[in-house]
Amino acid sequence: MRIANPIPFAQWSKLARVLPPGAPSGEYFTHDFPADIQAGSHFTVTLGGVEKQLHNIDGLRIEPAPRPKNQTRVPRSTQVQFEYSTKVKPIRLFVKMDSSLVFIYGMIDSPIVLEPSILVPKRSNLTTFYPRKRKDKVLHAYYQGVGHPVLDIHLALENYSQFFTIDTNCWDVRGLGKVAATTAIQSSAKRVSGNASYISSDSWYRNIAINPDGNPELQAIHSFFQELKRKLPSWPPQGKIALVTDTEYSLLKAINERTAPLFKDELLPEAFDLLYATADAGTDEWMANRLIRQCDKLSNAQLQEFLLRNGRERE
Repeated sequence: MRIANPIPFAQWSKLARVLPPGAPSGEYFTHDFPADIQAGSHFTVTLGGVEKQLHNIDGLRIEPAPRPKNQTRVPRSTQVQFEYSTKVKPIRLFVKMDSSLVFIYGMIDSPIVLEPSILVPKRSNLTTFYPRKRKDKVLHAYYQGVGHPVLDIHLALENYSQFFTIDTNCWDVRGLGKVAATTAIQSSAKRVSGNASYISSDSWYRNIAINPDGNPELQAIHSFFQELKRKLPSWPPQGKIALVTDTEYSLLKAINERTAPLFKDELLPEAFDLLYATADAGTDEWMANRLIRQCDKLSNAQLQEFLLRNGRERE
């Protein structure tokens, strides 16, 4: 079940007084589903007019992050997919004003008359994108298990003890074949006020692989996990860790659900989730995109260093 057209935030009405029983306190925007909507177990809602801005902090100075000259701003939308374990009939969508919570209020589809309540999805996905003629451009996406999703990837990253962004670039090198350079940046996200998050980062991992098997990015992620296993005090880790990548967007949901392997026949290790972000756009709006772009630049620098150090040339 899908609400096809994006709901602009300007068309939402602020919920001033009444909240459903069990809803966390706060101010919410709300939107009613059509009265004749049919019951279902899958619902997709698209919200239009999404705006974000990164700021750089230098001592006491806070400035907006510069917008890349080659990035044209197209209006962004966020799509939330709810999956329930049984059929439900939605009544109203609630979005907390600080984007920290989005939920559907409705009824379980049953011959027994039940009171409406907050419906808890068994799984949810969030995708932020902008439209293009041939295919929408996905800026980032994350996947969540049981519970209500948040409406911003920064807030999603706050739910992890730490997160890594990782990117691999490959060059064909004369006399060697394919050379893959990988960079991973370790970060943490903390709420500072309202819907503002502070994200601190540090370069953490670099690697060169010669003639990698299969998808070089997935092999690099697998190798990165092996390195983490050697360095972390316990395995699997005690806290949840996110890994943000720009590869295999269409496979990430299945990899997160452990219904598809991460690399060869190995599944994604427990305690880890894979998120998606692109380096091509959104780098002045969301930190996940900015960090992926930084990994991309550092991996290209690694490849250049490799050529100089070994007296090699690109094909």
